[in-house]
Amino acid sequence: IVSNAGDMINSSYDDKAPCITADGKTFVFTSRRPQGKSGQKVDKEGDFKYFDDIYICSWDPSKSTWSEADLIKGSVNTEAHDACVSISPDGKQIFIYKNNETDARGGEIFVSKVQSSGKWGAPKNIGKPVSTSYVENGACLSPDGNTLYFVSETPRFKKQMDKEKDHNQSKTGGGDIWMVKKISKSEWGIPENLGPLVNSPFDEGGIFLHPDGKTLFFASDREGGMGGYDIYMTRLENGKWSKPVNLGYPINSTRDDKCFILTTDNKTAYFDSDRAGGLGERDVYRADVSGFALINPAKTEEGPKLSILKGTVYYSDSANLAEGVKVTIKEKESGAEAGTTTTGSDGTYFITLMGDKKYIIEVEVKGYVKVAEEFMLPSDKKETFTLVKHIILNKDKK
Repeated sequence: IVSNAGDMINSSYDDKAPCITADGKTFVFTSRRPQGKSGQKVDKEGDFKYFDDIYICSWDPSKSTWSEADLIKGSVNTEAHDACVSISPDGKQIFIYKNNETDARGGEIFVSKVQSSGKWGAPKNIGKPVSTSYVENGACLSPDGNTLYFVSETPRFKKQMDKEKDHNQSKTGGGDIWMVKKISKSEWGIPENLGPLVNSPFDEGGIFLHPDGKTLFFASDREGGMGGYDIYMTRLENGKWSKPVNLGYPINSTRDDKCFILTTDNKTAYFDSDRAGGLGERDVYRADVSGFALINPAKTEEGPKLSILKGTVYYSDSANLAEGVKVTIKEKESGAEAGTTTTGSDGTYFITLMGDKKYIIEVEVKGYVKVAEEFMLPSDKKETFTLVKHIILNKDKK
């Protein structure tokens, strides 16, 4: 089920850290080829390879393949290391790991946002509480934009976990997976460690949250794996993360396998590996997982599929963008809340929902007439269904 992703993505150099949008149309990854922003410069302080740069390609439905990768346009890449760690499900933000003396203290996460021109803006440090004096080298955003998962080497929780597991403190290493919830437009709450069931005394990283918002993939070099780093999966069940499962062969190998991502329809996965037979030392690989029991215990052709709902919220009486507006989705039949999200600086919203169901979208802003509109998400059998639904807020004349 595993094959090399091919020369439209891979090169004779290191190609790694694949990232994909929820609609499956944009693919971003990191490469250390000499065509990058830093040109022929090599990392003389490190491994004497070319510097990391971020590349992008688009899905071509007519050819059922990715376009040839090109350097991402805008102010993202510099002459130092710039490595993507994820792209937001809506494709509007890229999370970047920088590790150089100018921009980061040992390694931190930066965020670049796509501009109306299609180019990407200059990355900004994600800031506290995610950034610490320790290394943060991974981050991914939930589909509703309300939760950020990230990797940090801060020892705040490591000491407690080691004490509980009776591990020697000197053997504690690498990163842990954390989560933090958004409490306002630009403010995050207090980070929470995912705990000793998910995190180990070894190194966790390469995180990816599936668009379903409850399946997390990550790499770890913990004991019991097949090689150096293996890929694991954990699911959020009744508010708690399950015991991670090693995805096993043929996804994992005796080498380092990292940065696993999965399309919204659960059929195609990508990851990077330094296994033998690649075009370079490290390549991006593709896997058909439609029949892979660990990921798809039931056939994906049966039952409802995960769908995308997105749109823009407008004020009817103003040219101002409806930023920071709460959008609530409820199941029509039960009235249960299916999800909430908040509009971004451009007035847009994005959320994933199960298909084959009727919903009600609610938007309520003081001084405007409350919106409550019914819609249906079908269960598309061929590809991930996307419904674009714009909302107009009319002034309340009462």
